[in-house]
Amino acid sequence: MCVCVCIRACVWFQEHDEACQGGVARMSIRMGDIRRGAAQAISHPSRGLKKDCGVILENMKQFSEAAQLYEKGQYYDKAASVYIRCKNWSKVGELLPQVSSPKIHLQYAKAKEVDGKFKEAAQAYESARDWDNVIRVLLEHLNNPEDAVRVVRETQSIDGAKMVARWGQTVRQTVRQ
Repeated sequence: MCVCVCIRACVWFQEHDEACQGGVARMSIRMGDIRRGAAQAISHPSRGLKKDCGVILENMKQFSEAAQLYEKGQYYDKAASVYIRCKNWSKVGELLPQVSSPKIHLQYAKAKEVDGKFKEAAQAYESARDWDNVIRVLLEHLNNPEDAVRVVRETQSIDGAKMVARWGQTVRQTVRQ
C-alpha cells in the first residue's frame, strides 16, 4: 500500500515538473528568450509543447525556429509549410517524404522548376498528382516523351494527351525544316 502511494506521488511530481517546464518554455519564448525556450521545448518529451511553442514562434515571425520545433514534434506538413515561408528549400526537400499535403508538394515543384531543377520538379509534381505539369516538364524541359506518354496512359489525362500530340507535331515540323 505504501509503495503504491509513493509511486503515484512520484508520477504526479514528474507530470507536474513536465507541466512546469512546458510553461517555462512557452513564457521564455514570449518574453523574448527564444533560444532558451526553444531548447527547453526541444528537450521536452511532449509533442504538444513543441507545437504550442512553434505556433508562438510563428506568430512572432521567427519562422526558422518555429519550423524546427514542428519538425522535432513530427508535424511535418506544418514544418514544411513554415520552411517554405522562409524559403528553406533544402529542408522542404528533406521533409517531402513525410509530407502528405499535395499543396506543399506543388509549391516545392514550382520552386524547383524556377531554379531549373526540372527532374526534382517533375517528381514533386507527380507527388502532388499534378499530371499535366508532370507531362509538361517531361516534354518541355527534360525532353522525355516516353515518360510523358507513360503518364498520359496511366492517368488518362486528356490535356496531357493533347500536350504530347502538340509536342509531336512541333518535333515533326522542326525535322521537316
